[in-house]
Amino acid sequence: MNLIDRKDLYKLGKKLILVEDKGEIQAALLAMKKIIEPGTSDSETIKIELVYWVDSRSHDKWTQKDEIDLEVSAIRTIGFIAAENENVLCVVSSIDESTDQVLGILCIPKVAIVSRKEVIL
Repeated sequence: MNLIDRKDLYKLGKKLILVEDKGEIQAALLAMKKIIEPGTSDSETIKIELVYWVDSRSHDKWTQKDEIDLEVSAIRTIGFIAAENENVLCVVSSIDESTDQVLGILCIPKVAIVSRKEVIL
């Protein structure tokens, strides 16, 4: 299972912004890759997953009953697992490491989830 050490990744990302030398950037990227490897830290971590799930569909026009579309939407979502309990999985698209705020929250009922796959970077 690959986990990202949030604090170390934030520090390296901040350092990456400040450097202009390509060699230093490459070294920082290699260090980031090592952080993403499993078992690198006991600190707070974030999992990245690809989630396959189904969602309801709606139509807002008059339709004959025999023309009703009985299909649901098959959805693929990828993101950081921000929260989870026995009923809901919450995926976010972005995390501000300096404030621990998240953006793009999508909470999916677990009964709608078909499968989940961990993303390995």
